[in-house]
Amino acid sequence: MKFSTKLFLSGLLALSASTASASLITTADFNEQLSLPTLVGPDVREFEVLGAAVGAGNELTDANEIANPGGYSGHANMDLDQSGLLTLTGQEPAGFADYQLAVFTLTNILFDTSTVIAGVTVIGQGNEIFDGQNQTLFPIPSVSFTDNSVTITYHVGQQSISDEFNFGQDLQAQFQLVMRDVQGQVPEPAYLGLTGLVLLMLSMRRKHH
Repeated sequence: MKFSTKLFLSGLLALSASTASASLITTADFNEQLSLPTLVGPDVREFEVLGAAVGAGNELTDANEIANPGGYSGHANMDLDQSGLLTLTGQEPAGFADYQLAVFTLTNILFDTSTVIAGVTVIGQGNEIFDGQNQTLFPIPSVSFTDNSVTITYHVGQQSISDEFNFGQDLQAQFQLVMRDVQGQVPEPAYLGLTGLVLLMLSMRRKHH
């Protein structure tokens, strides 16, 4: 029996590569909460959209506002692409737009394969979303995550009347979700079986020579 070892190995590599295709995010829940807990109290401006399809532009905008008891303005749109790049884009209309606390949350993130979130990379400082006018601050975000959720928090403590931050119109901060395929590229039993098959065929080739 004649066979091509090179052809067989090429097929094996192609099989391995096919199992390592990138996972894509399909849907997620988006939530944004903005407040001034020290200056104003428990009033929270909130935006929410559930089960949003990912990849067609901003999933959360001002159209998704569900509460604004203090009559605040200024917030950030949320845009998540299927590869896990999250972009926050500042929206700063005229009005009362200063905050001490901003919490952006992604939950129930669904993937097209057996995938979990393994980390979040902050691109730049993560505070490029703020304009810094009127002595406002540029808080550095704190980031936490689980297998299928991410929370990004900006917070400043009240030290003086100027200790608030506000968003800059169309300024952006970005975060990259790092994803891990929990199924693995090649399951160990299958990998061992393929390795044994390669060794057997190489041995048969030597015998035929």
